[in-house]
Amino acid sequence: MSTSSFLDALYIAGLTVSSPYYACRMIGSDAYRSGLAERWGRLPDGFRVDDTIWMHCSSVGETMLTRKLVPELEDELPEYHVALSSSTEAGYNTALSCFPNRRVFRHPLDLSWVVRRVLRAVNPKVLVLVEREIWPQLVLAAASESVPVALVNGRGVSERSLWWYRRFGSITKRALRAISLYLVQSDRDAECYSTLGVPDNRIHVAGNLKYDNVTVGFDRLASEDLLSKIGWQTGSTVFVAGSTHEGEEQSILRSYRELRCEHSGLKLVVAPRYVDRAAQVAQLLQEAELSFVRWSEIKTGRGSGHGCEVVLVDTIGDLTSLYAIATVVFVGGSLIAHGGHNVIEPAALGRPVLIGPHYENTAEAVEFLVEAKAVCVVDDSSSMTVAARSFLDCALRAESVGKAGQRSIRQRQGSCAQHVSFLKAWLHDSFNTEGARRT
Repeated sequence: MSTSSFLDALYIAGLTVSSPYYACRMIGSDAYRSGLAERWGRLPDGFRVDDTIWMHCSSVGETMLTRKLVPELEDELPEYHVALSSSTEAGYNTALSCFPNRRVFRHPLDLSWVVRRVLRAVNPKVLVLVEREIWPQLVLAAASESVPVALVNGRGVSERSLWWYRRFGSITKRALRAISLYLVQSDRDAECYSTLGVPDNRIHVAGNLKYDNVTVGFDRLASEDLLSKIGWQTGSTVFVAGSTHEGEEQSILRSYRELRCEHSGLKLVVAPRYVDRAAQVAQLLQEAELSFVRWSEIKTGRGSGHGCEVVLVDTIGDLTSLYAIATVVFVGGSLIAHGGHNVIEPAALGRPVLIGPHYENTAEAVEFLVEAKAVCVVDDSSSMTVAARSFLDCALRAESVGKAGQRSIRQRQGSCAQHVSFLKAWLHDSFNTEGARRT
């Protein structure tokens, strides 16, 4: 299947219009400048290795959920070597941290000549896309080079993406047809791809890898040590707001200040989804006259939370350990129309979880945890206050809700083994079929 010259023209037009924005980013960010060559397909020497599985993730969340899949896939298929790419700088840095001994690179721009250049540089045996990362030119170029393509941990397309898929119907159909294996999270996701024209025999429900990437339970001593490191007392009640977005922190702070009047020792941890927003959140904390310390200062020993009400998280990769010290958790990206973030991690730690009404990105997990009464959906700061109060006022209720969430997550683990089994069979069929054609 050939790539699309129309799509190239559309991308170039978009890049031209947005060039002032990218020029500002290059001026203001050394990391962005350093990764620009890779975005245009110029990878360092040494990337071309035989029998490579190129696994592409969007950002931090998708990269994190491959932590178990990658080593188990390599254990089961020792002749293969995984190389990982990410669309965002945060995802790239996460991949470097999670997979220090593997090839990691930034995802190329989805221009036909750029993706072909990367395909030559990486020399993948197969291409594996994670969740929704279906880049049309990359998929079509891989198919034209006889590189089989699979989608793992697949989620049905969002409403916004569905509009684009229908707008560019012929290109979409070609790209979807070029993917020969769809491993999706749920029956709902399978139905979504089926309605888009994907043959049913290519779609398999393999569960959600996120359940396998969490440890159910937590280390109580480690949590106590973390509270001590912050400078807070063991047994402190803590409200953790994770993965927050612009427009949500104001509601969180209103709720916290009201709850603090009833629970004088209540502490707050705020972790914006994007760490470059830390300065903006710090300004909100100052305006609210709340004493705070940055988590980066605590980590490096330059600061302490002793005497502070709030810890502002301005690093990547520390949220899970901070969820473990929570009495109650709010997961962001959900009070605003963003689609919500991972509720599985805090629920696996046995924490009662609050989330806003916009949780489309994680609907399957939210819905089964709501059914288990382990997640509470809130609409605004007032309902957040009411829900959080019910857990702060009654430790037994918080514990019961936390255990219900843990039971539900245990029941859904095992997806990684299913993914590996499907991928192994798919690789065997793909190359046996290819060998048969050649003979």
